[in-house]
Amino acid sequence: MHFEANDDLLKGKQRAQSLKVGMKEKVVQLYDRHFSGEDISGGSDSFWNEFFLLRANVRYLQAHFERCAWDELACQKPAIRRLFGHCTAPLQNHPAMGQDAIRQANALQTLASLIRGAFSCPPTAVAAAEAAAVVGGGGVSVNVGDVDEQQMDSQRPNHPNLDLLMPPNDAESIMQDLLHRLACCLSDDVVQLPIKALAINLLVTMATACDLQYNPMLSYLVSSRVVQDALLLALFEALHVNRSFIATLTYSHTPSAGHQLVVAEQSGPASSVPEPTNLLVVFLEYCSIIMQDTREQSMFNSCKLCFFILTAISEQTRHRAPTLGVDLESAPLACALLDLLVEFCHSHLMRTLPAELYQSALLILHRLLCYQKRTEIRLHYNWHHLWSALFTSARYALSCYQKQPVGTAEPQFLRSLLSLVSSVCLLLNFFVTYGDTFLPTCEVYDLLFYELIRMKSLFEDASQLSLSIISSDPDHPLREAAMQLDRSLVNIRSIIQHFSPRIDEWAEAQGQRSLTQDQVLSVVRSNYESLTLRLYSQLDCFTSFRESIPNENAYFRQLTRKIVTSVRKDAFDASQQLQAKLKDLSSL
Repeated sequence: MHFEANDDLLKGKQRAQSLKVGMKEKVVQLYDRHFSGEDISGGSDSFWNEFFLLRANVRYLQAHFERCAWDELACQKPAIRRLFGHCTAPLQNHPAMGQDAIRQANALQTLASLIRGAFSCPPTAVAAAEAAAVVGGGGVSVNVGDVDEQQMDSQRPNHPNLDLLMPPNDAESIMQDLLHRLACCLSDDVVQLPIKALAINLLVTMATACDLQYNPMLSYLVSSRVVQDALLLALFEALHVNRSFIATLTYSHTPSAGHQLVVAEQSGPASSVPEPTNLLVVFLEYCSIIMQDTREQSMFNSCKLCFFILTAISEQTRHRAPTLGVDLESAPLACALLDLLVEFCHSHLMRTLPAELYQSALLILHRLLCYQKRTEIRLHYNWHHLWSALFTSARYALSCYQKQPVGTAEPQFLRSLLSLVSSVCLLLNFFVTYGDTFLPTCEVYDLLFYELIRMKSLFEDASQLSLSIISSDPDHPLREAAMQLDRSLVNIRSIIQHFSPRIDEWAEAQGQRSLTQDQVLSVVRSNYESLTLRLYSQLDCFTSFRESIPNENAYFRQLTRKIVTSVRKDAFDASQQLQAKLKDLSSL
């Protein structure tokens, strides 16, 4: 009797399981049949049009990849590739209305799920070693920051996770076609906003598929100029018209595969370290790549738009703690942004100084400092690096000005150089006036005065230049810019003139020709009380970026025309290629 009860219980469970299987929604049943290798289309040409009218089950797709081992996914590779390929077809329908819009929405969600799922499973050591062998051994990582766009096409390694989605030999054409269709979607005003949001989500998924150093999709994104500009413009528009979108960037985290594809020297499994990725961190990493080369006008425009976006974000800065690795485990996003600005200042000291971009970087820094002062958050950061970047930028701007041929240089360029030095001096005044409210310790504030005194020659050169322009000609075209520079130097001159004689006197009394940093700081601390400084008005205020946007109408008009022209050209080229293929087929 005991055994019969168990038999009845077992039969009940089996009936429940069969009933549960029978209750699977249609799209899930189709997923299972497709991944098992069955041709679910039955040879029907219209099947996939009907398939993408079914709502994509994102959770089920993600769960499928999570429960399958790498060897199982490798066996399902043909089915995964076919589904990935069919997902791109609905994206070519523009404008997408009615059922076409439904197909596009489901296709975009399916693509994102396939990419996220394919990169969520770390490959076996054998698969990783095979990928490494394709590129000559030693690993398959690609540091996008170390190669330029011309080199990227030839240096993209074979990646086993990407191999799940597409054949390696066809990856270039498949990715370019997909990115072209996404660019069309983002740049078309007729496309509905939900579809654009899903397109942006797909691009973010591609950018965060795995760690930056090992992401094979990121190189395609970086090399696609049309997609970059269209995506940046869409992101800027989202920030401009919706203030709450800034909170989405700074507070939300996207689940990332996060596994680092590492090939052991002998044999061993690839390491997998899943980490959440903050959306703003992804954008900062992207900006760092874009900023590396601004010599070409297209890259200059993209970098300028990145700075516009960062300016809009910095007006409502939020401190979050992203996982950046290295030493910034508990650092707020403000530190990552400061690092980005320091990197830019040090890496763009070229013959034709991009003064406009430098001004944009300093505007972002000013907004960030205003937030620090307003909230009185003591930010633990290596401020010496930032001050060094400001000093270097100002010195190089003065050097560029002095090297300009007399009478032949453009007044606008010279004016921008003087304005750049003025902006640096005003930021240093901000530190002097309000630094005690946000610098981490009194010692860091003292170090600021030490650095200003140490850079005495820089400010003397700037003062002499401004005074020479002011006294030369009342109608000098740069007179107003020189007067602005002279006003910004008042406090810095006072600091140097106040402390320098006292330091010399102390050195003479001690019989020392040179002093250590600690000795100079001791003199500075003992002479603060007698220092008199000017209080600049509205030093902690700035013009809202929304109010300054109309001044950039020409830039945005030019950028939009460029995107539209590029998309039309790519569409024409694609049409020509298709006609050529059809002609070849007809001759068979």
